[in-house]
Amino acid sequence: RARDLTKGLLSFGKPTPKRKELVKPHQLLKEISKVVTQTFPKTITFNEEIEKNLSDILGSGTEIYQILLNLCVNAKEATGSKGGIKLSAKNITIDRNNIINYPLLKEGNYVCFSVSDDGEGIDEKNLTRIFEPYFSTRTKDTGSGLGLYVTYGIVKAHNGHIEVSSKLGKGTTFDVYIPTFEVPKEK
Repeated sequence: RARDLTKGLLSFGKPTPKRKELVKPHQLLKEISKVVTQTFPKTITFNEEIEKNLSDILGSGTEIYQILLNLCVNAKEATGSKGGIKLSAKNITIDRNNIINYPLLKEGNYVCFSVSDDGEGIDEKNLTRIFEPYFSTRTKDTGSGLGLYVTYGIVKAHNGHIEVSSKLGKGTTFDVYIPTFEVPKEK
């Protein structure tokens, strides 16, 4: 995983075609949960709400891992030394009955990953800028402003979508929608 992450960082300035693989979301979420529970301060409460039969997705497992871990690290920083983080995942089908609720997605099946925190929240004027490169509300010593920009790029490369909702003093939720792998139908 470290080799793949390093390769991804090195190719950041020089994009290359990515090899797609079948990704099992449960395995990724298990790894992330293990990292979070072992490395985050014990004063932060970590909860999971993961649907049992998550569909497979097609893409880069390393990149999906990278974006989810990045969102968890951002949530940790937003909560300070104590608070709560929730990681959830579920299957969702978007069709003509509910597409009005998801105007930026096409009809189809998705896995929706969510990372929520009960931290400081994001100011509305900053909310519209958080996916810009080099934009950060943190000091130069603690943040580069590239984490959410890279996250946005990875989600788009997977034909997915990312949404953020936040209220000052109430916390933030990031929802990441990645299309599921559909077995091609034989003609």
